[in-house]
Order: sequence, then structure tokens, then C-alpha cells
Amino acid sequence: MDEYRPTDRRKIVSWDNYLDHGRLKTIHMMKERDKSQKMQRIHTVVVEPNPVRIPGVFTARCPSMSSSLAGDYTPNAITWIRTPSISDLQNGNREEIIHYSTKSRMIKALSKRDGLDERSYIYPPQKWSDSHTLDVIGLVPEDYGFYICVTTFLSGSGSHSTLNITKRSDNPLCIMPPVKSPKLTVSSLLTDNSTGEGIGVCHPPNVTLLLKCDATAFRLFCEKADQDANGVRLIETSLAAYIHLITSGRQRYVLEITTPIIRIRPLQLPGSVEQTTVEKFWSLPLKQEYDGAYLTCRAKPSVTQTPPDGVKFLNWLNDQFDEVRQGHLVTRSRPVRICVSSKESVIRIDPIPNRWVSDKKIGVIELIPNQVMTCTIYNSGMLKLELMIFPILSGKSKLALSTGLHGIEMWLDKDEYPVQWKTYSEANRIRLLVPNGEIISTEHMVICIAKPVGLNQVSRPCRYDILELIFRSRFNNG
Repeated sequence: MDEYRPTDRRKIVSWDNYLDHGRLKTIHMMKERDKSQKMQRIHTVVVEPNPVRIPGVFTARCPSMSSSLAGDYTPNAITWIRTPSISDLQNGNREEIIHYSTKSRMIKALSKRDGLDERSYIYPPQKWSDSHTLDVIGLVPEDYGFYICVTTFLSGSGSHSTLNITKRSDNPLCIMPPVKSPKLTVSSLLTDNSTGEGIGVCHPPNVTLLLKCDATAFRLFCEKADQDANGVRLIETSLAAYIHLITSGRQRYVLEITTPIIRIRPLQLPGSVEQTTVEKFWSLPLKQEYDGAYLTCRAKPSVTQTPPDGVKFLNWLNDQFDEVRQGHLVTRSRPVRICVSSKESVIRIDPIPNRWVSDKKIGVIELIPNQVMTCTIYNSGMLKLELMIFPILSGKSKLALSTGLHGIEMWLDKDEYPVQWKTYSEANRIRLLVPNGEIISTEHMVICIAKPVGLNQVSRPCRYDILELIFRSRFNNG
């Protein structure tokens, strides 16, 4: 009788006993799985972790046989072997890795492929009480395959006869090379302007954007056939794009963009270099409420939906790529901020101000040490941005807001002025880094000014209302 079944077979699972029934069923399944894993550890080589990412380390455990045979045989040596596939093993194609003598305690490296002799470490039953272990560090794709331990027993009857016990891993060691984060490029369908950073372009409402996500394909090497297919035989890469919105109430939520554009790529040969890159396109009609939103794309691996015939470890592989494990493998692009406005020229502050005062002409933001503030101008030619920072005396913030620079003598904290904080400039953008040290004034007025490139420092801000560019920052000291 299953342990999780009720004693009374007539008892029907209801809302009252559903949780208890589910809990007992889960416990039963965990016990059965643990029992299965224990049996596996006794009869096969266990490889962990598997799959493993480069750079990484894996451990293969060979069950100790010291108490499994007749008393006149004693273990004399253990040899670790790798084979690219089961068929290779049957054809005698195998790679001897390392040999350990239990009598002399001598270790001999047998393979120098990819420096394997310096990457392999063997342990007697000390690291694990019931196993001999093999550790391989600095993994490379060619370390894939089935791992085998051969334990040699020597007769103690004086006949000098030997007995070899061979154990193999049920599943191959699967290796994943590293991948770069995907890159998101945003452009307008009506113009040739495109940018991966979202710098310099502010789009009017109702324009449709073209989103393109480029990514390195996930690859997996388990058998020799995977090496021939450049790692894309068993695994595929899916791409998705998202828009991160901020409501007027400062709430944040994420929506997946579900308007893909199908583009036919040229025919590719299996295992070609082109198969190691993937791309996907989407269209995004802009709305005014998208102003200040961020776009991202992500790449996620999964077992192929059309696997080749004869892959006996496919069920195991599917288990390794469940939703939880997939989450640890997902890669994401850098966010691209979008600007939506019908104005000729627009200046944006990041992070977005928490609130606005003075008829929404002055913004208030909260910053902490080591945080970066960015000022960006859109829809303009090449302009140079400058930041002017004025520390405000304690209790004088309302005066600073009402009088602005005209009343600076009444609210400026002259003991802290001028403020020497690091700024980083590039085309149409400037960044300000809040220092990590103690800050005397907790409130500052910061003005972002745009000037044509080449004009001297005393030039007045050109054709931008100065009040649009003023905002107040409150710096919290940790």
C-alpha cells in the first residue's frame, strides 16, 4: 500500500483533507526518489553537478567495492576513463584519465588533452566515506561524455589473479559554454535612427518602434554528436522582450511584448557558426504613458522540442531544465530607456523624480551615496551638458524653490560650495556620482544646462527654459 494513501480506501479527497493528502504524497515521492538515488550511488558512477557551466568543476564518484566481494580479493587500483558516447565505448574509443594504486598510493595522470593531467585530482575513500572520487577543474567543452571507473581487485590466495569491476555513469556529463548577455537595439520603423542605449532620440506618440534582440545561442555538449553539431543538437534558445512601466503612482510592472516580426534567415547547415547566434524582432506602437519606460530582452535555454532519435537520457535532461533551473541560466540585456514626447527638444533626468513642484518645473529625487544621476537631452544636435550643484542651507529648501538662483545668496550653503563631485560626460548625456563620504548638506539644487558644442563656458543656456532644467535632490547619508 502506498504510504500516502488514506487508511480508509473509501475516503474521498476533499477540501478538508486535500493538504494532508498532498503532503503525504510529496513525502512518499521524496522517499522513493531518495531510495532511487541511493541505489544509483551503489551501482553507478555519480557525476555532480550535471549539467555544469564553464568555467566550472565537477566530481565523479565511484562506489567503493571493498566489502562487496569475497574475502580473498582486495582492491588494488582504480582507473578513471572517459568515453565520448556509448557507441564509442563499444568500439574501444576511450580516454584513460588517471590511475591510482591503493597499495603504493601512487597517482599517475594518463591524459594530457587540454592539460587534463593538471586539471584532474583523484581521492581514495577519504573525501567521501563510500566512494573513490575524481575532480576535474577548469572544464572545457571536450570534457563531455560518460565517465567510467574500473576497480582492479587482486586475489589474496597467491594465484595473482585479478578481477576488474567496471561502473559507468548513467548519463553523460553535459557541459555548457558561457554566453554573453543579449543586446537590444531599438529603432523607428520610419527612420534609420537606431540605438542600443536609447540616447538622443525622443519619439512622438503613435510611432512604431522596431526592437531587435541579438543573443549568443546556448550550447550543450553531452556526446560526440553534440561536438559535431557545435552544441546546438539538444538545446535551443528562446528570446522574449519586455517593457518596464512606471505608473503615475510610482508603481512598477512588467509586460511582455507579444508582437513579434517574423524574418526568414538564410538556410544554415547543421553545426554551422551561424547557428550559434539567434535574433528576434518585435514591433511596439508607442503611447504617451510609455515615456520613461525601459525595454529589455532575455534569452532562456530549453531542451529542443525536436530531439534526434536515439537519445536515451532525454528524460533526465528535461528534468535538469525545469523552470527553477532555467531561471538560473537566463541572461538579460541592458535596459534601454525610451522617451515619448511631441516637444522639439526634451531633457530627462534619471532616476525619475518622485514628485514635482513649482508647476511641475522642479523635480525632487532621493539619492544615496554611490548612486548615479543622469541628465540626457533628446531630439537635438550635438550638445554639451553641464551640471551645476548648489548645496542648500538647512531649513532653506522652500526659499530655494521659490526664489531659484535669483535668491541664491539667501539659501546657498557657502561652507560646502563649490561641490566637487565626479561627473562623466558623453554625447547628449552627463552622469553625476554621489560620493560615499559624509555629506554636510542633505539637499542640493542641481541644474542641467545644454550648450552647443564649441561655445565658451559663459554662454547662456540656448533656447531651453531654465526652469525646465532645475530639480532638487535630497541626499540621504546612508
